[in-house]
Amino acid sequence: MAGKITSWSESEDRTIREQLSRLLESSLFMHAERLGRFLKFVVDETLEGRADRLNQFAIAIDVFDRDESFDPTVDAIVRVEAGRLRSKLLEYYDELGSGDPIRIELPKRSYAAAFHFRSATEASASLENAEQDSAIMSSKDSNKTISLIEPTIAVLPFVNMSPDPEQVYFADGITEDLITDLSKLPGISVISRQSTFSYKGAAVPAQQVCDELGANLVLEGSVRKVGNRVRITAQLIEGSSGQHLWAQRYDRDLGNIFDIQDEVNQKIVSACRLQLSDSDRKNLERRGTDVIDAYDYVLRGMKETQANTMEGSVRARYCFESALELDPDYAVAYARLAFNYIFSWLLDWSKSREESIDKGFGLATQAVALDGQLALAHAALCWADLWRGEHDKAIAEGQLAIELDPNEVEALERLAMCMIWAGDAESSLPLIDKAKRLNPNQTYDFAQGVAMFMMQKYDEAITLLRSDFELRPNFVPAGLYLASSHALAGHGREAAATIVDIRRIRPDYGLTKERRVQFKNPEDGERYASGLRQAGLT
Repeated sequence: MAGKITSWSESEDRTIREQLSRLLESSLFMHAERLGRFLKFVVDETLEGRADRLNQFAIAIDVFDRDESFDPTVDAIVRVEAGRLRSKLLEYYDELGSGDPIRIELPKRSYAAAFHFRSATEASASLENAEQDSAIMSSKDSNKTISLIEPTIAVLPFVNMSPDPEQVYFADGITEDLITDLSKLPGISVISRQSTFSYKGAAVPAQQVCDELGANLVLEGSVRKVGNRVRITAQLIEGSSGQHLWAQRYDRDLGNIFDIQDEVNQKIVSACRLQLSDSDRKNLERRGTDVIDAYDYVLRGMKETQANTMEGSVRARYCFESALELDPDYAVAYARLAFNYIFSWLLDWSKSREESIDKGFGLATQAVALDGQLALAHAALCWADLWRGEHDKAIAEGQLAIELDPNEVEALERLAMCMIWAGDAESSLPLIDKAKRLNPNQTYDFAQGVAMFMMQKYDEAITLLRSDFELRPNFVPAGLYLASSHALAGHGREAAATIVDIRRIRPDYGLTKERRVQFKNPEDGERYASGLRQAGLT
């Protein structure tokens, strides 16, 4: 029997395997068993000359214990874990392995390992040099305070200083958590995430931010995550003078990330001279999870959701489910997963109500049971109740969500849609207007367009829905309401053309009665369906 044919000599093979052992025994991989198995498998297969068989199916079966029914379009485990593995390898070589003689990589769009034998010059690069790119903050002004009649703070997106540019989701998550935490404080107003994130990637003076957003304080900083360590820098700036009220750098184990957030919150409380009750402090310290990897999966899932594609939805679902495997009591993960299942029905990615609406309802109910004070959980239950035809319950849950957090944009939009489909489109408009103010980067043309449709203002509906459908050509609901509006307005040619566009996206989309459960009044649903039939959808 002929021996194996590979591109490496026996000496190189041995050196690579020694490097693999070094990686697997490092603190970064020691407690990441799943990623360790993945790494060992792709390295072994590559060294054995079997790189050509490294695909999603083979990896799912041999590494992640899936069976022959594995479908990568439904189960995103390989793609998500490959992304995590690439990030872990970058983190390892940026610090722990900065002087290692061999660099093992998993190139993008490939599952075969790549090996880079480093020169003596490369291997001697020090960790100190690598860290020169990090922002270094001083705490010399940490005792300064400010007296403001009504402190209003804008938390700018923290800059990702990690060696892996894809870690930006983690920096965004830290920013969003600080915004959420500070929003709980009495005596301080917090500019919404949607407004402050419009400055992402822009070097804008604090004074300009305050002038444009109506704030008088700015919190800005950076995040650098390498291996099991995280460095967070933060500074609080007074808008009118540009004076630094407080600045600090934290170098901690990744598991202490929540403690850092708590410390930043307390520094801001002190700087603004806020008086907190015991219940305020307890509410501020309430965390969704203490499991850092579960938290990380939720942040990854939220990033995948933004793609607004079926593939992104599959990856997001895997992330949320992985978070719940690690922490079965994580209410935020249940709520995010509930939205994921419900939207699979809304976007026609699922044909089964049981596997989408009913599943989403169960998850949302669990989220509320775990944390009845979480606005996002009630927003998810609001959305699930709507698609179960329980309009009054849906509206009650949506109203409770915005009582718990008046600035929760997702709750505002869900409640608005519930009121529209319940036949009270006029009352939904102030909710949409508020959501637009809080989230100026999103148009809300779909919500407004459906409201105009329900009010039989078809010309206005057409303008809004056409804009949304052009912006999101994969968002079938916008196309459906656009086609129906055209038909009911007497625009037969435009209505038919819109149906052609929809057929390109969803060739098998059918006009079924169960797809009209969102309408509380049957006559509204029939009017919508009549317009679609006139447009040519059967």
